[in-house]
Formats: sequence, C-alpha cells, structure tokens
Amino acid sequence: MSTDQARPPVGQRVRSARSPSQQPSAGYELGARAATSIAHFWPLTRTHIYTEPERLKAFGFATASKVAQQRLPDKRVYAATPVGLRALDAWLNDPDPGAYRPRHPMLIKLYFAARARPQRVAVLLDRYRAEAAARRARFAAIVVEHDAALAAAGQRASARRFQRATALFGVRRAEADLAWLEELPAALRLPPACRPTRTGRGRSS
Repeated sequence: MSTDQARPPVGQRVRSARSPSQQPSAGYELGARAATSIAHFWPLTRTHIYTEPERLKAFGFATASKVAQQRLPDKRVYAATPVGLRALDAWLNDPDPGAYRPRHPMLIKLYFAARARPQRVAVLLDRYRAEAAARRARFAAIVVEHDAALAAAGQRASARRFQRATALFGVRRAEADLAWLEELPAALRLPPACRPTRTGRGRSS
C-alpha cells in the first residue's frame, strides 16, 4: 500500500485538529469542548475523542506530551503542529462543502409507515415535533449568547460571527421541520396523535 493510500483524506483528519489548534488539550478536554460546540452538527463518539488525536499524531498533524498531575493519573496532551495547521487551513479554504449524507431514523420509519398503524405514525410525528421545538429553542439560545458576546466585544469576537451562523442554521432547520410537520396530518390523513399511558394503552388526545 502506498503512503497516499495509507493516509486518509486530509479533511477527515483536520476536522479533529480544530480543537488542538486552539490550545493544547487532553482527549477528555477536547470532548468537553466539542460537546458544547461542533457536536451540535458533527457528533463525536468516545472512540473519536480518544483515537483521533493519536491518528493526527501519526500523520504529523499533532504532537503529544505527557503531563503529570497531582493525585490524578498523568494525562496525554495534544497540540497541533505547523503541518497540521497548514492542512487545516487548506481544508478550510477549499470551497467544496462536501456531500450531505445525513442518517435520519424518523424519515426511515416514515418511508415505510404504510405498514404501521396510523395512530402510531401520528405519535411518531408528534414526538418529532416536540424534539424539533426543543431543538429550535436550544439553538435560539445559542444565537442570543453569540449576539450578546458580539455586542460586548465587537471585532474582538469576530470568530463568533461564524459560530453564530452555524447556530442560526440549527434554528432555521428546526423551523423548516416544524413547518413540514404542519403539512403532514392532512397530507397523510392521520388521526390525532394517540399517546400511550403508563399502562401502555393509547388514548386520543
């Protein structure tokens, strides 16, 4: 196998390089930061958090050093290398947005919903409506947080303009989901949602 074949596409690696580029971090610190930022649109598993930094190191995109801690096990801290930062910058400046390939469990269920009981389909959509409303509220709160920071710091918080844009995308996607859900009961001729009780039996709402 050639070196180019063994080396994965740069984009797959540099997406994980973003956090180490901000400041040297241990795996669990990267995971904590990701959970409140990019995980909203690029979910990371525990495997990603603890294996990707070592892969970045193997490809020369990051360094790793052991840091001693009092009353705690030593931690392994990762930092981006100049090579890693150049790869990150090259990827960020590539205008290719990448293929949009979401996996949407609710849509898979809806696609085959002709086999399901109509009332259960109505419950499925009702629950998804609640999830979409919660998602809209969550992203709207993040937008407000960014707006406040931008108003306070001005140009010093210029990076937040881009971070705010991703949160606004979440708001608009949730709003689109809610608008789509409004059309479905009549289009699918569904009864009112039948929510299960504690005994598992349904009742009309």
